[in-house]
Amino acid sequence: MYNLKNHAIFFCAFIAFFCTSNSFSQELSIDHVIILVPDLDKSIEKYKDHGFTLKKGRKHENGIVNSHIKFKNKSSIELISVSDKPKDDISKDYYNLKKNKEQGVFLAISGFKIREIEKKIESLDIKYEIINTKYWNYLTFKSELGLNHIFFIEYKFEVQDSLNLFTHKNHSEKIKSINIDGNDLTITLLKHLGLKYSVVNDKENKHSFLTKNGTIVVENNSITIRPYIKKIVFKNLKNEKTYEMNF
Repeated sequence: MYNLKNHAIFFCAFIAFFCTSNSFSQELSIDHVIILVPDLDKSIEKYKDHGFTLKKGRKHENGIVNSHIKFKNKSSIELISVSDKPKDDISKDYYNLKKNKEQGVFLAISGFKIREIEKKIESLDIKYEIINTKYWNYLTFKSELGLNHIFFIEYKFEVQDSLNLFTHKNHSEKIKSINIDGNDLTITLLKHLGLKYSVVNDKENKHSFLTKNGTIVVENNSITIRPYIKKIVFKNLKNEKTYEMNF
């Protein structure tokens, strides 16, 4: 009876751990992808011409201006440009990445409070930084090669957008998948978070991670420089591809 009781306790503990880990991963979502552009107005016109509805952002005090492409599943694209006179660390980071072409520079993931993310990854030997602001909190990996292009975000309040912002003439309803540069550390982090994992193409070293609202594909190319977003695929409700961005 003693052994059976111990086995039962172990089994219940295992089930509790599995369910907690599984529910955690099921809530992680693609929040938004940041595209750094040299001229925001030109990029807005370009994506309007390509059938997207855009929400105009504003000029921030630090010199950043932005605009958004939004979807009903709460994922979005954020177009960002920065002036030649950045005023804080965030705008300076964007300024240092600035080139004369569009670049996918960040993938933001949401679904949990930053403290919960911190607890989840504390067993990993990864350097991270937490930034608290008036509107949201971030957990970033500025000094970790392979994670520089990923951050977690926690909103302090929810923005209610007009429904017309979710309707696009090219019939895009969602971000289906995002291809990103990566290395073994990128894969280790996403696996550790419990996201459903599969190898898309072993020969090309592509690894797929399923989130609540889309797929992250890591192209493990043993990067030696800062990684970037490589491709974003959009689909309609019938799961047909409607648009593709390549960087």
